Amino acid sequence: MLIEESDGCEATYGGEMRNFSEATIVMDYIESKNMYMRAMKIVKRYGVNHPTYWMPFHISEEGLWL
Repeated sequence: MLIEESDGCEATYGGEMRNFSEATIVMDYIESKNMYMRAMKIVKRYGVNHPTYWMPFHISEEGLWL
């Protein structure tokens, strides 16, 4: 797994490391129903159809769940 910090600009999602990885996942906070929640979006994944929308998730003692 390669991790890279983004400057927050959607045009730069993936950054310089996107050329070295099989997939690019962006994690951010989105506003929903007047509150912010964690969400992730798969920007790129080679050879597999994948959703491109924001998917809210929660972190619990069992790990991540959508």
